[in-house]
Amino acid sequence: MAPRDPPTTSLAGKTAIVTGANIGIGLATALYLASLSCKVILACRTQSKGEAAIQEIKKEHPDAQVELVSLDLQSLSSVRKLVEDWEKRQDNKLDLLICNAGATFVDYARTGDGFEQSYQTNYLSHFLLIRLMTPYLCLSPSPRVILVNSNAASWGKVSIDNLNAEAIPESSWKGLSRFKTGMQVYGNTKLMGLLFMAHYQKLLLESSNPEDHKIAIQAVHPGMVASNMPNANHYNIPKFIGTIVDKAIKLVGRSTATGAKPTLYAALSDEAGQKENWGSFWDENCIKKDIPNEARNDQQLILDLWKQTCKDAGLPEQLS
Repeated sequence: MAPRDPPTTSLAGKTAIVTGANIGIGLATALYLASLSCKVILACRTQSKGEAAIQEIKKEHPDAQVELVSLDLQSLSSVRKLVEDWEKRQDNKLDLLICNAGATFVDYARTGDGFEQSYQTNYLSHFLLIRLMTPYLCLSPSPRVILVNSNAASWGKVSIDNLNAEAIPESSWKGLSRFKTGMQVYGNTKLMGLLFMAHYQKLLLESSNPEDHKIAIQAVHPGMVASNMPNANHYNIPKFIGTIVDKAIKLVGRSTATGAKPTLYAALSDEAGQKENWGSFWDENCIKKDIPNEARNDQQLILDLWKQTCKDAGLPEQLS
């Protein structure tokens, strides 16, 4: 089954931020939005890669409105700086916030903020970005937030006392075990993202600020995408193994343009814009599905996760 095509209606006058937009489905998403006359802000960690992405977009769409801003998801101060700079813009309305960036790690490390790198990169920093950008989303008549997530959430586990994976034995991060461990931690962070998505949608709709009621937040699974896979050196494995894995993924994986379709469908389609579909998870074929983990029914866990994440992000639990 092929994913449904996103709408082709003009997005002139609309503004989107796409994190991790210099490669893969992030770049494909930015290209598509730019083709519909949307002003696209590429939020990237490496300036040279972001500039290369702008050149690629301009090559295909010479009149594209595209800008580059700095965003390092392993730094909460970088997230805050992006928002501070956004506040100073003459037109700081935001119509689409697409949280696309993410990573899988096979070693244990802490960020400069003291958090486990998967937890901060895949979850905490986007949590902070979404919360802080909410006032600017409220300036749009029909704002949407999209979290690029994964079916890896199906094997995810959330323990409030172990969000930073401290309880995982050091030996699990060594040898071949580190791949299994890295994927488990990745799944954990993706589950956190889905639980946050559903809970934040509920809070927005219940907010005392009626402007919050306009914001739709969705999550998507892009499927297995054959794009920019980390090389063997990244995972510290023999080159020939990395080559085999890379070729296998490219053989069975979908193109970046196809992988971006669930994101674009959730961001642009009338179906995803219907209020009864807000706070939903869309699969690789753009079909609405339940969050693929029974933790979706654990209201106490969801509330505890919200409280701890607010604490880690330095934000109040109550929406302002």
